Amino acid sequence: MPYLGGYAEARRVFLHLWRTEALDPARASDIVRRLAVLDQALEKMRDDAALAKVPIHGDAHLGNVLVPGEAAAEPVLWIDWDDVCRGPVEWDYACLIVDMREDATRPDREAALRACVADEIDPVRLDVMIDARALQIEMWDAALESV
Repeated sequence: MPYLGGYAEARRVFLHLWRTEALDPARASDIVRRLAVLDQALEKMRDDAALAKVPIHGDAHLGNVLVPGEAAAEPVLWIDWDDVCRGPVEWDYACLIVDMREDATRPDREAALRACVADEIDPVRLDVMIDARALQIEMWDAALESV
């Protein structure tokens, strides 16, 4: 199972966009700087033997959740498992947070989510994962723009 497959995908998409000159030089330069910072932080996490690297959904946003009924006791169902990978649980929380930030109808939920998981996650690691997920979304968007 790959380590943080979504981030690895973002790097591949960036390299493709760079090679095909689909990004203007200033934007490409900015992304290279961001990748360098993220690569260093993520490499430290990967090498940290004390950090659990568990199976994660990899693309955990509310669009990948089905709510089968009205009853609060009914479990939600996760769908779209093609991005399952290994990594810190903060990646899946970062996916949720970035999704919430992009949806103007849910402005207050990021703080609520952070409060709910505060005892389970490392806030510094979460912020790194949020930056990595935001870059992944940006690369997807840039790839769509270049078509």
